[in-house]
Amino acid sequence: MKLARRDFLSLGAVAVASGMFQLTNAKTVHAQVGMQKGEIPDYFLNQMRAFNQVVGALVASGNDEICFKCIGPEYTNPKMVKIMDKKFRKEVQALALPEDKKKAIFAKIDKWIDTLEGIKLAKEPKCMKTAGLCTIGGEMCLAKAQVALYEKVEPKAP
Repeated sequence: MKLARRDFLSLGAVAVASGMFQLTNAKTVHAQVGMQKGEIPDYFLNQMRAFNQVVGALVASGNDEICFKCIGPEYTNPKMVKIMDKKFRKEVQALALPEDKKKAIFAKIDKWIDTLEGIKLAKEPKCMKTAGLCTIGGEMCLAKAQVALYEKVEPKAP
């Protein structure tokens, strides 16, 4: 899925307007995992900042009267869980950090996963775009766009 600048702007506006967008900065992420500047490489810090924002937007989608009935979050949430649980957790495990610091990061990963898995979706979701009920983002599904946005901004691995 190719995202244009206007798509990023509209995705951000929707997420911020929802009140669920978890804006973070480096200082906030350091505090969340009990580390000081320089203890965690920027790559991991930026990943964590991105996860905060994506999870916030997906929570907002789950609270939306149209999105919670859609197949978009049903597809997206497990995909983000897999990225966090498999890829990111493995990368953190390989870090040269004391075990207590790794545990703090793993606890944050577990919190994101619990949040995503706790989003209530309809028992039998269907594509709201196909049904003509979704007009957010034109042809793009807001929930699916979160994965595309994450993949677009994912920093290069060290």
